[in-house]
Amino acid sequence: MPSPRLRQFALLLALVVGAQPFRAAPSTQAAEAPPALRVPVASDEHFVLELRMPKDGARPTNAAKPVGAARWVRRASDGRVQLELEVRFFDEQLRVHHVETFGPKGSELVWREWRPGQGRTLHVQLEGGFARVVEWGGLEAVRERWSAPVDLVFPLQLVELSRAGAAPQAWGERGPVRFDPLGRACERVRVVSNSSEASASLALLREDGSSAGAFAFANGALASFAWQAGELRGRAVDAQEYAELLAQAESAR
Repeated sequence: MPSPRLRQFALLLALVVGAQPFRAAPSTQAAEAPPALRVPVASDEHFVLELRMPKDGARPTNAAKPVGAARWVRRASDGRVQLELEVRFFDEQLRVHHVETFGPKGSELVWREWRPGQGRTLHVQLEGGFARVVEWGGLEAVRERWSAPVDLVFPLQLVELSRAGAAPQAWGERGPVRFDPLGRACERVRVVSNSSEASASLALLREDGSSAGAFAFANGALASFAWQAGELRGRAVDAQEYAELLAQAESAR
């Protein structure tokens, strides 16, 4: 069973635990495939994960407790684009490594989560209009193959398309279908973005209007992100502070 911290992490990616593979409802609006993903400049971004502390058990304050760290990597080589998100929660010794790869032969997602004595791996391949899914971690491997919606996207892919300014124009009000690595399912989300010369924001909304995540960018860099309906936030830090966070966590074990 996912830990409370992992469930909070799932909220960032708009995960619906226990949902079934997406079945598109009839619509008069034709679905459009995701735009090509391009990474003009490779980047390696670092974050501290902070839990805002409540005041007297009621309203939250500005005080925040560091509970983890995250690293977001973008790279491109030989016609392929790779996105990585690595998340660590210190108290629970929990790690999540999420990799998405895009190339001429299709798209691929690999999700690994592990802690002492426990782990799970998910592999998803999108090719030829189908999704092939394999999950390891239980008593037996789970294998699925289903017809993928034309407008299916992976979680990191959607954020990067939005960072590049392509997502809202691609899907309009309807929004794309996003795959959920934790629940091994999909849901449709609406993309709402605002931008100025130096900053931009991205909000992801479910069909019922509830939040599925929020991201803020400054001069093209990811400055912060928020978990839906929770007090867990990611805030950008430099590489040195990130390394110090990991070192402190290791020395405290």
